[in-house]
Amino acid sequence: MEIRITNLNKTFSSPDGDVAALKNVTLTVPANQVTTLLGPSGCGKTTLLRCIAGLESPDSGEIAFGDQVVWSGQGKKPYSVPTEKRGIGMVFQTYAIWPHMTVFQNVAYPLEARGLPRDEIARRVAEALEFVQLAGFERRPATALSGGQQQRVALARALVSQPKILLFDEPLSNLDAKLREETRRELRRLLTQLGVTALYVTHDRSEALALSDHVVVMRAGEIVEQGSPQEIYFRPKSRFVVEFLGGTNFVEGTLVANEGEWARVETPMGQLLCHGADGMSPGRRVTVYIRSDALSPASPESQEPNRFQGRVESLIFVGEYYDAELRVGETRLMARLATTHSLAEGQETPMTIDPAGCRVLE
Repeated sequence: MEIRITNLNKTFSSPDGDVAALKNVTLTVPANQVTTLLGPSGCGKTTLLRCIAGLESPDSGEIAFGDQVVWSGQGKKPYSVPTEKRGIGMVFQTYAIWPHMTVFQNVAYPLEARGLPRDEIARRVAEALEFVQLAGFERRPATALSGGQQQRVALARALVSQPKILLFDEPLSNLDAKLREETRRELRRLLTQLGVTALYVTHDRSEALALSDHVVVMRAGEIVEQGSPQEIYFRPKSRFVVEFLGGTNFVEGTLVANEGEWARVETPMGQLLCHGADGMSPGRRVTVYIRSDALSPASPESQEPNRFQGRVESLIFVGEYYDAELRVGETRLMARLATTHSLAEGQETPMTIDPAGCRVLE
Protein backbone atom coordinates (compact mmCIF):
# COMPACT_ATOMS: atom_id res chain seq x y z
CA MET A 1 0.00 0.00 0.00
CA GLU A 2 1.49 3.32 -1.05
CA ILE A 3 1.45 6.46 1.06
CA ARG A 4 0.50 9.70 -0.72
CA ILE A 5 1.32 13.03 0.90
CA THR A 6 0.07 16.20 -0.80
CA ASN A 7 1.01 19.80 0.03
CA LEU A 8 1.55 19.03 3.72
CA ASN A 9 2.36 21.94 6.03
CA LYS A 10 3.16 22.01 9.74
CA THR A 11 4.28 24.98 11.84
CA PHE A 12 5.34 24.94 15.49
CA SER A 13 5.28 27.97 17.78
CA SER A 14 8.36 28.80 19.85
CA PRO A 15 9.52 31.72 22.04
CA ASP A 16 11.58 32.91 19.07
CA GLY A 17 8.63 32.79 16.65
CA ASP A 18 6.94 30.27 14.41
CA VAL A 19 9.03 27.44 12.93
CA ALA A 20 7.91 25.86 9.65
CA ALA A 21 8.65 22.16 10.15
CA LEU A 22 7.02 21.08 6.86
CA LYS A 23 6.62 23.30 3.79
CA ASN A 24 4.22 22.06 1.10
CA VAL A 25 5.68 18.54 1.21
CA THR A 26 4.42 16.33 -1.59
CA LEU A 27 5.65 12.75 -1.67
CA THR A 28 4.58 9.27 -2.79
CA VAL A 29 6.03 6.43 -0.70
CA PRO A 30 6.08 3.35 -2.98
CA ALA A 31 4.12 0.28 -1.91
CA ASN A 32 5.98 -2.77 -0.60
CA GLN A 33 9.36 -1.02 -0.51
CA VAL A 34 11.62 0.53 2.11
CA THR A 35 11.74 4.32 1.85
CA THR A 36 14.07 6.37 4.05
CA LEU A 37 13.64 9.99 5.11
CA LEU A 38 17.23 11.21 5.42
CA GLY A 39 18.46 14.55 6.68
CA PRO A 40 20.03 16.50 9.54
CA SER A 41 18.33 17.14 12.87
CA GLY A 42 15.49 19.62 12.56
CA CYS A 43 14.87 19.02 8.84
CA GLY A 44 11.28 17.81 9.40
CA LYS A 45 11.66 14.08 8.81
CA THR A 46 10.35 12.97 12.23
CA THR A 47 7.52 15.51 12.07
CA LEU A 48 6.50 14.06 8.71
CA LEU A 49 6.57 10.52 10.14
CA ARG A 50 4.48 11.56 13.15
CA CYS A 51 1.92 13.23 10.88
CA ILE A 52 1.64 10.01 8.88
CA ALA A 53 1.20 8.05 12.12
CA GLY A 54 -1.45 10.45 13.41
CA LEU A 55 0.69 11.58 16.35
CA GLU A 56 0.86 15.14 14.98
CA SER A 57 -1.85 17.15 13.22
CA PRO A 58 -0.69 19.03 10.11
CA ASP A 59 -1.88 22.55 9.40
CA SER A 60 -2.97 21.79 5.83
CA GLY A 61 -2.61 19.24 3.06
CA GLU A 62 -3.61 15.61 2.74
CA ILE A 63 -2.33 12.14 3.68
CA ALA A 64 -3.71 8.97 2.08
CA PHE A 65 -2.92 5.27 2.45
CA GLY A 66 -3.77 3.82 -0.94
CA ASP A 67 -7.30 5.05 -1.70
CA GLN A 68 -8.09 5.85 1.95
CA VAL A 69 -7.60 9.44 3.10
CA VAL A 70 -6.38 9.38 6.73
CA TRP A 71 -5.93 13.14 7.15
CA SER A 72 -7.24 16.09 5.17
CA GLY A 73 -7.21 19.81 5.86
CA GLN A 74 -9.81 20.55 3.22
CA GLY A 75 -13.13 21.91 4.36
CA LYS A 76 -14.05 23.83 7.48
CA LYS A 77 -12.86 21.09 9.85
CA PRO A 78 -9.87 18.77 9.31
CA TYR A 79 -10.69 15.09 8.77
CA SER A 80 -8.50 12.63 10.70
CA VAL A 81 -8.48 8.84 11.14
CA PRO A 82 -7.26 7.97 14.69
CA THR A 83 -3.79 6.43 14.96
CA GLU A 84 -5.11 3.07 16.19
CA LYS A 85 -7.34 2.77 13.10
CA ARG A 86 -4.70 3.58 10.49
CA GLY A 87 -3.39 0.01 10.29
CA ILE A 88 0.23 0.92 10.95
CA GLY A 89 3.02 -0.53 13.07
CA MET A 90 5.65 1.71 14.68
CA VAL A 91 9.15 1.12 16.02
CA PHE A 92 10.45 4.03 18.08
CA GLN A 93 13.97 5.27 18.82
CA THR A 94 13.63 4.17 22.47
CA TYR A 95 11.86 0.88 21.50
CA ALA A 96 9.15 1.65 24.16
CA ILE A 97 9.65 -1.80 25.70
CA TRP A 98 7.83 -2.16 29.04
CA PRO A 99 10.43 -3.32 31.59
CA HIS A 100 7.89 -4.92 33.95
CA MET A 101 6.65 -7.27 31.20
CA THR A 102 8.06 -10.42 29.65
CA VAL A 103 8.89 -10.65 25.96
CA PHE A 104 5.57 -12.42 25.32
CA GLN A 105 3.58 -9.78 27.19
CA ASN A 106 5.30 -6.92 25.33
CA VAL A 107 4.56 -8.43 21.92
CA ALA A 108 1.02 -9.55 22.86
CA TYR A 109 -0.07 -6.17 24.21
CA PRO A 110 -1.54 -4.72 20.95
CA LEU A 111 -3.61 -7.87 20.42
CA GLU A 112 -4.82 -7.97 24.02
CA ALA A 113 -5.90 -4.34 23.72
CA ARG A 114 -8.06 -5.37 20.75
CA GLY A 115 -9.61 -8.22 22.76
CA LEU A 116 -8.48 -11.10 20.51
CA PRO A 117 -8.93 -14.68 21.78
CA ARG A 118 -6.04 -16.11 23.80
CA ASP A 119 -5.24 -18.88 21.31
CA GLU A 120 -5.13 -16.35 18.45
CA ILE A 121 -2.80 -14.10 20.49
CA ALA A 122 -0.51 -17.02 21.32
CA ARG A 123 -0.32 -18.09 17.67
CA ARG A 124 0.44 -14.61 16.36
CA VAL A 125 3.03 -13.84 19.04
CA ALA A 126 4.78 -17.15 18.32
CA GLU A 127 4.87 -16.33 14.58
CA ALA A 128 6.21 -12.82 15.19
CA LEU A 129 8.95 -14.00 17.57
CA GLU A 130 9.91 -16.80 15.20
CA PHE A 131 10.21 -14.25 12.39
CA VAL A 132 12.58 -12.00 14.35
CA GLN A 133 14.53 -15.04 15.63
CA LEU A 134 13.46 -14.71 19.27
CA ALA A 135 11.54 -17.98 19.62
CA GLY A 136 12.22 -19.39 23.09
CA PHE A 137 12.51 -15.91 24.66
CA GLU A 138 8.80 -15.66 25.51
CA ARG A 139 9.24 -15.77 29.29
CA ARG A 140 12.42 -13.69 29.39
CA PRO A 141 12.05 -10.39 31.31
CA ALA A 142 12.46 -7.38 29.03
CA THR A 143 15.24 -6.07 31.30
CA ALA A 144 17.29 -9.23 30.62
CA LEU A 145 17.60 -8.45 26.91
CA SER A 146 20.45 -6.82 25.00
CA GLY A 147 19.86 -3.64 22.99
CA GLY A 148 19.67 -5.59 19.74
CA GLN A 149 17.20 -8.07 21.22
CA GLN A 150 15.01 -5.23 22.53
CA GLN A 151 14.99 -3.75 19.05
CA ARG A 152 13.74 -7.09 17.68
CA VAL A 153 11.03 -7.30 20.36
CA ALA A 154 9.86 -3.83 19.30
CA LEU A 155 9.79 -5.00 15.67
CA ALA A 156 7.85 -8.16 16.63
CA ARG A 157 5.30 -6.03 18.49
CA ALA A 158 4.92 -3.80 15.42
CA LEU A 159 4.44 -6.87 13.19
CA VAL A 160 2.05 -8.85 15.37
CA SER A 161 -0.97 -6.78 14.27
CA GLN A 162 -0.10 -7.59 10.64
CA PRO A 163 0.07 -3.94 9.48
CA LYS A 164 0.35 -2.95 5.84
CA ILE A 165 2.60 -0.02 6.75
CA LEU A 166 5.59 0.04 9.11
CA LEU A 167 7.07 3.28 10.46
CA PHE A 168 10.55 3.50 12.00
CA ASP A 169 11.87 6.51 13.94
CA GLU A 170 15.69 6.09 14.16
CA PRO A 171 15.37 2.65 15.83
CA LEU A 172 19.10 1.83 15.72
CA SER A 173 20.52 5.08 17.08
CA ASN A 174 20.90 3.73 20.64
CA LEU A 175 23.02 0.74 19.59
CA ASP A 176 26.82 0.68 19.49
CA ALA A 177 28.50 0.76 16.08
CA LYS A 178 29.09 -3.00 15.69
CA LEU A 179 25.61 -3.99 16.87
CA ARG A 180 24.04 -1.27 14.74
CA GLU A 181 25.71 -2.67 11.63
CA GLU A 182 24.65 -6.23 12.44
CA THR A 183 21.06 -5.20 13.26
CA ARG A 184 20.85 -3.06 10.13
CA ARG A 185 21.75 -6.06 7.97
CA GLU A 186 19.21 -8.25 9.74
CA LEU A 187 16.50 -5.59 9.53
CA ARG A 188 17.02 -5.24 5.78
CA ARG A 189 16.63 -9.01 5.39
CA LEU A 190 13.43 -9.03 7.45
CA LEU A 191 11.87 -6.09 5.62
CA THR A 192 12.68 -7.62 2.24
CA GLN A 193 11.10 -10.88 3.36
CA LEU A 194 8.00 -9.10 4.69
CA GLY A 195 7.37 -7.07 1.55
CA VAL A 196 5.41 -4.36 3.40
CA THR A 197 5.53 -0.60 2.88
CA ALA A 198 8.14 0.73 5.29
CA LEU A 199 9.06 4.35 6.02
CA TYR A 200 12.30 4.78 7.95
CA VAL A 201 13.65 7.99 9.51
CA THR A 202 17.40 8.41 10.02
CA HIS A 203 20.22 10.99 9.93
CA ASP A 204 22.79 8.24 9.23
CA ARG A 205 23.70 8.09 5.54
CA SER A 206 25.12 4.53 5.77
CA GLU A 207 21.86 3.34 7.32
CA ALA A 208 19.81 5.00 4.59
CA LEU A 209 21.90 3.60 1.74
CA ALA A 210 22.02 0.08 3.21
CA LEU A 211 18.33 -0.27 4.12
CA SER A 212 16.47 1.56 1.40
CA ASP A 213 14.91 0.97 -1.97
CA HIS A 214 14.15 4.70 -2.12
CA VAL A 215 15.85 7.61 -0.32
CA VAL A 216 14.23 11.02 0.30
CA VAL A 217 16.65 13.75 1.41
CA MET A 218 15.10 16.60 3.44
CA ARG A 219 16.33 20.01 4.53
CA ALA A 220 14.50 22.76 6.44
CA GLY A 221 11.07 21.18 6.01
CA GLU A 222 11.40 20.50 2.29
CA ILE A 223 12.36 17.60 0.04
CA VAL A 224 15.67 18.40 -1.64
CA GLU A 225 16.18 15.26 -3.68
CA GLN A 226 14.94 11.68 -3.94
CA GLY A 227 15.86 8.50 -5.79
CA SER A 228 17.41 5.08 -5.37
CA PRO A 229 20.43 4.78 -3.04
CA GLN A 230 22.64 4.44 -6.12
CA GLU A 231 21.18 7.60 -7.69
CA ILE A 232 21.56 9.62 -4.51
CA TYR A 233 25.16 8.48 -3.97
CA PHE A 234 26.53 8.34 -7.51
CA ARG A 235 24.37 10.98 -9.24
CA PRO A 236 23.51 13.70 -6.70
CA LYS A 237 22.17 16.96 -8.08
CA SER A 238 22.83 19.42 -5.25
CA ARG A 239 25.83 20.41 -3.17
CA PHE A 240 23.76 20.00 0.01
CA VAL A 241 23.17 16.29 -0.71
CA VAL A 242 26.83 15.73 -1.57
CA GLU A 243 28.04 17.41 1.63
CA PHE A 244 25.48 15.57 3.76
CA LEU A 245 26.66 12.25 2.32
CA GLY A 246 30.24 13.12 3.25
CA GLY A 247 31.56 14.64 0.04
CA THR A 248 34.53 17.00 0.51
CA ASN A 249 35.99 17.76 -2.94
CA PHE A 250 34.49 20.72 -4.78
CA VAL A 251 36.26 22.52 -7.63
CA GLU A 252 34.93 25.65 -9.32
CA GLY A 253 35.18 25.88 -13.08
CA THR A 254 33.65 26.97 -16.40
CA LEU A 255 31.61 24.65 -18.60
CA VAL A 256 33.41 24.25 -21.93
CA ALA A 257 31.20 21.77 -23.77
CA ASN A 258 28.38 19.24 -23.41
CA GLU A 259 29.06 15.88 -25.06
CA GLY A 260 25.95 13.77 -24.48
CA GLU A 261 25.99 12.51 -20.89
CA TRP A 262 29.47 13.99 -20.45
CA ALA A 263 30.69 17.53 -19.95
CA ARG A 264 34.08 19.19 -20.20
CA VAL A 265 34.87 21.77 -17.52
CA GLU A 266 37.89 24.08 -17.36
CA THR A 267 39.24 24.19 -13.77
CA PRO A 268 42.43 25.32 -11.98
CA MET A 269 43.52 21.65 -12.21
CA GLY A 270 43.07 21.62 -15.97
CA GLN A 271 40.17 20.40 -18.07
CA LEU A 272 38.00 17.69 -16.46
CA LEU A 273 35.66 15.22 -18.10
CA CYS A 274 32.56 14.88 -15.89
CA HIS A 275 29.01 13.60 -15.71
CA GLY A 276 26.06 15.99 -15.64
CA ALA A 277 25.51 19.55 -16.92
CA ASP A 278 22.22 18.63 -18.66
CA GLY A 279 20.67 21.78 -20.12
CA MET A 280 23.57 24.00 -19.07
CA SER A 281 25.14 26.32 -21.66
CA PRO A 282 28.90 26.52 -22.33
CA GLY A 283 30.51 29.46 -20.56
CA ARG A 284 28.48 28.95 -17.38
CA ARG A 285 30.29 28.90 -14.05
CA VAL A 286 29.75 25.53 -12.36
CA THR A 287 30.86 23.47 -9.37
CA VAL A 288 32.42 20.06 -9.94
CA TYR A 289 32.14 17.40 -7.23
CA ILE A 290 34.89 14.76 -7.14
CA ARG A 291 34.33 11.61 -5.07
CA SER A 292 37.31 10.73 -2.89
CA ASP A 293 37.30 7.13 -4.14
CA ALA A 294 37.49 8.30 -7.78
CA LEU A 295 41.12 9.44 -7.42
CA SER A 296 44.02 7.04 -7.98
CA PRO A 297 47.70 7.15 -8.95
CA ALA A 298 48.38 7.01 -12.71
CA SER A 299 51.26 5.39 -14.53
CA PRO A 300 53.69 7.90 -16.13
CA GLU A 301 52.92 6.76 -19.67
CA SER A 302 49.10 6.50 -19.38
CA GLN A 303 46.80 8.68 -21.47
CA GLU A 304 43.79 8.55 -19.13
CA PRO A 305 41.39 11.51 -18.96
CA ASN A 306 41.42 13.83 -15.93
CA ARG A 307 45.13 13.37 -15.41
CA PHE A 308 47.11 15.81 -13.25
CA GLN A 309 50.32 16.07 -11.24
CA GLY A 310 49.75 16.15 -7.50
CA ARG A 311 51.70 16.25 -4.27
CA VAL A 312 50.86 13.94 -1.35
CA GLU A 313 50.46 16.29 1.61
CA SER A 314 49.37 13.65 4.13
CA LEU A 315 48.77 9.90 4.16
CA ILE A 316 46.85 8.18 6.97
CA PHE A 317 46.56 4.38 7.13
CA VAL A 318 43.06 3.31 8.25
CA GLY A 319 43.17 -0.41 7.47
CA GLU A 320 41.77 -1.26 4.06
CA TYR A 321 42.70 2.10 2.53
CA TYR A 322 44.70 5.31 2.97
CA ASP A 323 43.06 8.67 3.67
CA ALA A 324 45.23 11.01 1.61
CA GLU A 325 45.34 14.76 1.15
CA LEU A 326 46.62 15.86 -2.25
CA ARG A 327 47.66 19.31 -3.43
CA VAL A 328 47.33 20.40 -7.05
CA GLY A 329 48.55 24.00 -7.26
CA GLU A 330 46.22 25.88 -4.90
CA THR A 331 43.61 23.08 -4.95
CA ARG A 332 43.42 20.52 -2.16
CA LEU A 333 41.71 17.15 -2.66
CA MET A 334 40.87 14.35 -0.23
CA ALA A 335 41.40 10.89 -1.69
CA ARG A 336 40.68 7.35 -0.52
CA LEU A 337 43.52 5.28 -1.96
CA ALA A 338 44.03 1.53 -1.95
CA THR A 339 46.84 0.31 0.31
CA THR A 340 48.37 -1.47 -2.70
CA HIS A 341 49.73 1.88 -3.90
CA SER A 342 53.29 2.74 -2.81
CA LEU A 343 53.08 6.40 -1.87
CA ALA A 344 54.81 8.61 0.68
CA GLU A 345 54.10 12.02 2.18
CA GLY A 346 55.77 14.78 0.18
CA GLN A 347 55.87 12.68 -2.98
CA GLU A 348 55.01 14.25 -6.36
CA THR A 349 53.00 11.77 -8.40
CA PRO A 350 50.73 11.66 -11.47
CA MET A 351 47.08 11.13 -10.51
CA THR A 352 43.87 10.54 -12.39
CA ILE A 353 40.15 10.98 -11.64
CA ASP A 354 37.66 8.43 -12.90
CA PRO A 355 35.15 10.50 -14.93
CA ALA A 356 32.32 8.41 -13.45
CA GLY A 357 33.20 9.85 -10.02
CA CYS A 358 33.34 13.44 -11.24
CA ARG A 359 30.04 15.33 -11.51
CA VAL A 360 28.79 18.81 -12.41
CA LEU A 361 26.29 20.02 -9.81
CA GLU A 362 23.25 22.15 -10.56
